[in-house]
Amino acid sequence: MSVRDMALAATDLPSEVVKIPEWDCEVAVRSMTARARDAFEHGVVEAGMDNFRARLVVATAVDPETGEPAFTADDLEWLGDRSAVAVGALYDVAARLNGISDADAEELEKN
Repeated sequence: MSVRDMALAATDLPSEVVKIPEWDCEVAVRSMTARARDAFEHGVVEAGMDNFRARLVVATAVDPETGEPAFTADDLEWLGDRSAVAVGALYDVAARLNGISDADAEELEKN
């Protein structure tokens, strides 16, 4: 089997369900595709680092039952005003699943 065939056959977009007691619900956090990661980073460069955690949550949080996005860009403002513990729990999982480090965030901030 070629590398191309192995890459095509791979299930390489893991997700994880996170219990958010502050909201009395569970939220699934998924890995981004390379294209989605580029779009996320471009949006951060354009808009700046304001509300960075909420931006990553919007980009990665889905309803665990349907797989549909849990939030939209229209939710950024109020999501940023929610519990730092709740948003932080989702952010931490999203950052881990998507390989976003503090160094990555600092690099985006420079741009």
